[in-house]
Amino acid sequence: MSKCLIFDTNALLDLYALKKDTTEEIINAIKTCDFQIVILPQVYSEYYDKYKANRTKTSSRNPINLFEKNFNFQKQKISPLISSLKLNHLSKKYDTKIDDLIDEFSQNFESFKSQIDEEIKNLKQNLSFDYTNEHDVVKDFVDEYYDSSLELTIANKLDLVQWFENRIKLHLKPGVTDSDKKENTYGDMFIWYDILKLGSNYDEIYFIENEKKDDWWEKRSSNKIDPCLLKEFKENNSSELYMFHLIDFCEKYLAEHMSVKSLQEVCNIRKDIKRDINEGKFLEHYENVLYDCNKIQRDLEEHLNCQVINGGNIDEIHDFDIDDIKISNLIYEEGSISSDVIVKSKAMINLTGIVRVYYFKESVEYFMINVEMIYDLVMRLSINFEDGNVLISPNGYQISFDDFNKIEKLLDLSYEEHDYEEYY
Repeated sequence: MSKCLIFDTNALLDLYALKKDTTEEIINAIKTCDFQIVILPQVYSEYYDKYKANRTKTSSRNPINLFEKNFNFQKQKISPLISSLKLNHLSKKYDTKIDDLIDEFSQNFESFKSQIDEEIKNLKQNLSFDYTNEHDVVKDFVDEYYDSSLELTIANKLDLVQWFENRIKLHLKPGVTDSDKKENTYGDMFIWYDILKLGSNYDEIYFIENEKKDDWWEKRSSNKIDPCLLKEFKENNSSELYMFHLIDFCEKYLAEHMSVKSLQEVCNIRKDIKRDINEGKFLEHYENVLYDCNKIQRDLEEHLNCQVINGGNIDEIHDFDIDDIKISNLIYEEGSISSDVIVKSKAMINLTGIVRVYYFKESVEYFMINVEMIYDLVMRLSINFEDGNVLISPNGYQISFDDFNKIEKLLDLSYEEHDYEEYY
């Protein structure tokens, strides 16, 4: 029975998160198995665009990357602090130079911040994102199994574009989530086209896909290939199609070819991350980051703008502070070996702030408002690795927020008059 093993780019790049010995053992085990390995042209191209940055992601190989992550995280905390200090305007009420000193501090901070950013940029450029002189076994693997016979001519690619566009119009996977991308819009569809074509040459196709987006999987949290993809594959081929996350493939097909220690390392990474998240080890840090998350305040300001209170429209919003955050309904989603973990949750957030309300004939009043709202959060937990070990700690990961974050509902909005102009 002929079996073909195909990798998506993310699965190859994720090998760089593991210890070098483990990566070598996985690759050697794959070569030993009874599979015809094929690196597709699209995967080959994407890999060469990204492999240097990915192989230097780990903190042990790339201290600059670790410093940059920490520096960017601290910047996010300091900037709102300076902004809040500026709003006190104590010099208007007292004989003090505090406001001038805060302004000077702010200017110096911006200057130093820019200088540090520039130094980081220079370091990366001078080192060409390549901190290792070690032999790259992943790159050798990609080069060895790249099938150049599958390379399409420009004319072939242009012909396929119309097929791709029709798929997007009909919302046919894969590629639906990439349709709005400015670059590599058709990447997944080129891969799918080759998979369909190779299906006629083999009895079984095995596709290693580490991303959890539902372009490939039945749903994000599922380990099942999307039924529509299976249906299309069977319409074009009599062979079978299987899809695995690299970790699952290692457990199922490579166990007898790998040492217990290496296999355990690969399998435990995901389990350790999930355990630490479920035990709430990062929860306090997560909530602290939310207090400094400017996006929450921007979303609320946008939501409140032009809303009616006391018979007038809100037209200005000042001095919003988050008073309390309670996170609930944590949902963990398994990501790839090395890149990110997705945690969905809801946050009950209480805020206070000052709003200006505009009335007819240009009269205005100021109100202190209290807001209670539920905020849908999609948190991306960027994991740092050191020698293949996951670092779940304030210094071991960086929290960022996806564009899917939004206000689900305002539970309460109360207000009272406030003499804002006299106060300042």
